[in-house]
Amino acid sequence: MHLYIDTLETHSHLIPQLASDLLWPEFHDTYQTYFDMHTPKQLEAYLTRLSSLPNILVHDGTHPIAFANIVHDDLGTPYNQAFPTYTPWLANVVVHPDYRRYGIATSLIDELLKCYPSRPLYLWTHTPQLRDFYAHKFHFRPFTTLQHYATHPEIFIMQL
Repeated sequence: MHLYIDTLETHSHLIPQLASDLLWPEFHDTYQTYFDMHTPKQLEAYLTRLSSLPNILVHDGTHPIAFANIVHDDLGTPYNQAFPTYTPWLANVVVHPDYRRYGIATSLIDELLKCYPSRPLYLWTHTPQLRDFYAHKFHFRPFTTLQHYATHPEIFIMQL
């Protein structure tokens, strides 16, 4: 099987699958809590607006395999209204479970960072196990902890 790296803008026909099959199963709690999105269709509309921003899509020609993007302003979502100073940030990093542990996430982020030389870059991860991954591979460092709704997300920062 061949995998291709491209942009979401070039493969916008994959947005429905990306929303429903890859991002929604992985992050639905996050989207519901922080972005007031309650269906994959709402996520699909959000991704359509994001498609022109820096992003990298890995696909096999017909199915999305992995995705990540840089978000500048969250396009008016409640998150941006609460924390407008923590931009731009690395967002929506996801790899299909069948393709994990092959270095795809690392390659995806490396490619995305080549397209986006501006620093600082922020990251908000909800997964404690991934903190070491981002710190070790990409030199993200803890920056601050916020109170947002009932959670206390940790914000990381990468500077060159």
